[in-house]
Amino acid sequence: MDVGTSAEPLLTLRGVTKRYGSFAAVDNIDLDIRKGEVFALLGPSGCGKSTTLRIIAGLEEPDEGAIRLRDTELFSSKGGVLVPPQKRNMGMVFQSYAIWPHLNVYETVSYPLDIRRASSQDRTTRTLAAIKQVGLQGYEERPATNLSGGQQQRVALARALVYEPDVLLLDEPFSNLDLRVREQMRIELKLLQRRLHIGVILVTHDQVEALSLSDRIAVMNGGRIEQIGTPVELYDSPRTPFVRDFIGAFAKFRGRVTAIDGVFATIEVAGAGTVRGSLRTQTKLSVGDDALLAIRPEQVRLDTQENALDAKIEALLFTGDRFEAVLNCGGQRVETWLPRSVNGQSLREGDVIRLDLPENSATVWAGERT
Repeated sequence: MDVGTSAEPLLTLRGVTKRYGSFAAVDNIDLDIRKGEVFALLGPSGCGKSTTLRIIAGLEEPDEGAIRLRDTELFSSKGGVLVPPQKRNMGMVFQSYAIWPHLNVYETVSYPLDIRRASSQDRTTRTLAAIKQVGLQGYEERPATNLSGGQQQRVALARALVYEPDVLLLDEPFSNLDLRVREQMRIELKLLQRRLHIGVILVTHDQVEALSLSDRIAVMNGGRIEQIGTPVELYDSPRTPFVRDFIGAFAKFRGRVTAIDGVFATIEVAGAGTVRGSLRTQTKLSVGDDALLAIRPEQVRLDTQENALDAKIEALLFTGDRFEAVLNCGGQRVETWLPRSVNGQSLREGDVIRLDLPENSATVWAGERT
């Protein structure tokens, strides 16, 4: 756990379900979100992550379940409780930022205080403080829509923070920014969140965004949660094929089990060789079964001859510090990363190489249909 987070749940969801007709957009999910942490809902389009965020905000009413913020019940299907969005004390930044063209920066940021009828002095103090928090001092009189994308996002953040919410909700907040601005805003948001010690729920389909910003992540698929864990746990120990394939990249080799020794299985990859890897905890395999051996591209080596497979380089895509490579491994197409050179020798398309797959890094899964 991060030293800045508390084990005490700030927000809890129990059995939350949202249906549209016979389709369950959110299907019986449970969540515990802690004070001071960044919690990401990660998954592909249509997995239910944005619907979950809108349910938390009160913008969608679930069909079943319960939601509690500290000791306050926000929703209960059994108790008939439904607290409206404006009374949940949550700030939200939408994908589009929702910046109004007729308001300047000061007026945009102060708007939530206006509708809450804050005093003039309180409104001025809080608005200027929020603008300072996001680094936009001197822009108070500037029309908000005349700012750059990154600056508009800061305005949206200041508006969400100005009334000191218990939870900050972010719905794909960086998707409209170009790559460099997106990277900078990730850093700025992380530093701001640590400074304010506020709970943040982030919805994103971007793995890098989730891994770099979050203390914990819930990977969603088909309205359900596949796995919850820290970024390191999800990256190093995915529990399901979906999580494995959605977070990061894997080089994958199809083969047949020839031996099982405790937590290790030996896999024969036809036409390429035999390698060992560690069995996933949930994987049940026997000798003779089809299997899949997977390894992170950064863990593939070329400088030893241990636990190795033969492969031919079919394509090399230069990315600066390495190549993205397409290999032929016993007739299988395998995608991985390769170094720019090995023992001082440059790699070329058509080269035959030995892929060293450290057995403690390679994982063995039940075979999949192709």
